[in-house]
Amino acid sequence: FFPPLDDSSGDGSVISFLSPLWSESTWDIFRIVDFSTISWAAVTESIPTMVALVLFSLIHVPINIPAFAVSSDVDVEINAELVAHGYSNGIV
Repeated sequence: FFPPLDDSSGDGSVISFLSPLWSESTWDIFRIVDFSTISWAAVTESIPTMVALVLFSLIHVPINIPAFAVSSDVDVEINAELVAHGYSNGIV
């Protein structure tokens, strides 16, 4: 599933790195799942939990990273931490 780390195309572009994601086998799940069997009531019932997880994720870094920096006596660049957290949320 994961693309190889070597750039076989040689151009170094993000498109060439992510091209295995657009293969037919990656999207087979949408042919396998029968969407009529999904409990949409359960999906809508879980929306408040999903919103709470997003909000917790948003406040996690600005609160915990400075606390970690104080307790471990390490200088931390909060902007870099926020950017890294944003990237990880975007990937996941």
